[in-house]
Amino acid sequence: MLLCLSAACGKTETSIKTDCFMDNSRCIKTSHDNITVSFDAEPNPPRIMNKNRFTVELERGSGALDNADVTLDFSMPGMYMGINRLKMNNAGKGRYEAEWIIPQCPSGGRIWTAGVYIERPDSISQAEFVFEVR
Repeated sequence: MLLCLSAACGKTETSIKTDCFMDNSRCIKTSHDNITVSFDAEPNPPRIMNKNRFTVELERGSGALDNADVTLDFSMPGMYMGINRLKMNNAGKGRYEAEWIIPQCPSGGRIWTAGVYIERPDSISQAEFVFEVR
C-alpha cells in the first residue's frame, strides 16, 4: 500500500504537460457541449503570493453565456495544497471574475491546474487549464 501511495504522489513537474501558456495571452478551450471557455489572469502570467485577478469568458454559438454559476477550482498536480475553490462574480456579457492569492508551494512547484465549472439550470460543463505561475 505504501508503494501505491508514493506512486500516486510521484508526479514530478517535468512529467506534467502545461497546456495553458499565459504569457500575455489568454487560454481557450471548448467544453464537451460546445461552450468556448477563455481563461486569463492579471498579472499575466499569475504570480505566487500576489493578488491575481482571474477572468473566465463564456460563449456558446455566436453569443455570450450569461446565465451560469461559474466556479474556479485550483489544485497542484502531485501536491495537496488544500481546497482552493472560488465562486466567480458575474460581470455581465459572459464575463466572470475572481481574485485569489496563489500560495507558495513548500516544494517550490509552480504548475497549477484551474478547473472551470459552469453550472446552468439544465447542465454542468467544465474545462481544465494547466498553467505555470511565476
